[in-house]
Amino acid sequence: MPRRLLPSTVNRFVEAVLVVVGYTAAAIVATWPLARHPLSGIYGFPNDNYGGIWLYGFLHDAYHGAGNADFASALQAPFGMEISQQGVQPLDRFMAYVFGGPGQGLGAYNVQIFTSFVLAGCTMYLLARYVTGNRAA
Repeated sequence: MPRRLLPSTVNRFVEAVLVVVGYTAAAIVATWPLARHPLSGIYGFPNDNYGGIWLYGFLHDAYHGAGNADFASALQAPFGMEISQQGVQPLDRFMAYVFGGPGQGLGAYNVQIFTSFVLAGCTMYLLARYVTGNRAA
C-alpha cells in the first residue's frame, strides 16, 4: 500500500519549487543578454575572466580526447607547461567536463555564473527563513 505524502511534505516541495523558479527568473533578468545567447560574451568584467576561461576548454578537450590534463602545450611555447591539478577546483572540473566544449570554455564559465545567481538566491532565502523563522521575511 503506497504511503501518502504528508501535507507538510507537499508544502515544503511547493515552497522549494517556487523559490528555485523565482531565483531562476531573477538570474535570467540579471544576466539577460547572456541568458538568451550564452556564447555571445562574458558576464562581468573581462579583465580577470579572460585568464581562466581557456582552462575550461583545455580541460574539456583533455578529459574527452587524447590530451593530457596535466600538460598544456599551448602555454609557454614551444616547450609547454605543466598544469598543477591541485589548483583546479572540483566544481571547475565538473563544469569543464560537462559544459567546456561550447565556446572553448565560454559556455562553462557562463553556466557557472548563471547557476551561482540561482544558488546564492536560494541560500539567501534559506538563511533568512532560518534566522527569522518566517517564510515571507
